[in-house]
Amino acid sequence: MVKKKTTPDATPLFADFINEVSKSKHDIVMLKNMAVKRKQLELAAYLRDIENSQFPVTKQQKVAEKIGEELSSIFGMVNLNTPPNVAYTIFLAVNSYKTKLGQFSLKDAAEIRAKTIKIFGE
Repeated sequence: MVKKKTTPDATPLFADFINEVSKSKHDIVMLKNMAVKRKQLELAAYLRDIENSQFPVTKQQKVAEKIGEELSSIFGMVNLNTPPNVAYTIFLAVNSYKTKLGQFSLKDAAEIRAKTIKIFGE
């Protein structure tokens, strides 16, 4: 007689996993996108709610996203396929370069990178 394997209850494992993933906006967004891709829409909505509560969108983020979207569209018109976060990074770098009259440093670059990661995630 073949013994049937029993599967342990995954609920606590899943809860621990979600708890861990929800510490990183990048991770929660990736998991949410995977749920959408697999048509697990209730799970995706649940993850979206966690994302919104853990990482609320600030006014600064909304402005940055709008600028990034607009520049991404403009760059697309000249055949530069640039995602909004990259377009916004370019915007910040060019503005910094102009403001500093060409005296752009690695410190400036690091500050811009940190700012875009904070706004858009990894």
